[in-house]
Amino acid sequence: MISCTLHMLKELLLAILLGSVIGFAVTGGIWNFKNKTNKDTVRPTPATNQTSPAISQSNNTPTPKSTHFLDINNPENESVTNKGKTTLSGKTTPNSIIAIKSTIDSFFTTADKDGNFSQNIELEGGINLIQTSSIDSNENQVDAEVIITYSTAKF
Repeated sequence: MISCTLHMLKELLLAILLGSVIGFAVTGGIWNFKNKTNKDTVRPTPATNQTSPAISQSNNTPTPKSTHFLDINNPENESVTNKGKTTLSGKTTPNSIIAIKSTIDSFFTTADKDGNFSQNIELEGGINLIQTSSIDSNENQVDAEVIITYSTAKF
């Protein structure tokens, strides 16, 4: 009886350890990918030859910054749920096209005139990465990610 309990305890600890290692590996990979894409941005070096005919006054005017945005209101990032479905909702630039890619499916929808959007999403057991992109009428794109864990454990 005691050896059976010890054997079950060893299996439980091994399962927790393995789950933690996999979770840290996935999280580290996502973090590494985000940091790598930010560091790979190439910035031009300033021109040293001011007499070049390619440089003109019109190139020195600043370009207007985009006011396009994307806020995910639900679900909260890195949340845990015991339900197999969730509703992804948020706010973006009005009438933007919204592309959503989950672990299971992909969706396209449009934000309303106030910029609100929502989409029901099915979750699979474990970690679910939900990637959302918003594209406005000027083809400006903003991306956001949410990680939600669907726990199928019964207590």
